[in-house]
Amino acid sequence: MTSENCGLSKSRVWTILNESGAHPYRSTPVQVLLPTDAETRYTWCNFVVNNLGDRPTSLADIIWTDEPCFSRNGMCNRQNVHTCSLENPRYAVEVRH
Repeated sequence: MTSENCGLSKSRVWTILNESGAHPYRSTPVQVLLPTDAETRYTWCNFVVNNLGDRPTSLADIIWTDEPCFSRNGMCNRQNVHTCSLENPRYAVEVRH
């Protein structure tokens, strides 16, 4: 934590950040693409294209998750990670899916 690294209280750190005009920003999760993903995605696209002709409603049979972050390694929690800056840094964090 910043307050521990600087030897200041959390409230003092927030006061300094507020006085300087800094705002807390969250990262944007982006999926990590692995070398094997290209072939897997190509296979999936071919499967969908080939099956849509025979069964136009086949996409309705798929369970689509509406989770904001879903991965094999567990859920990511962006609520606890912020970066304070005077301008939005617009940074991304790679998340394995």
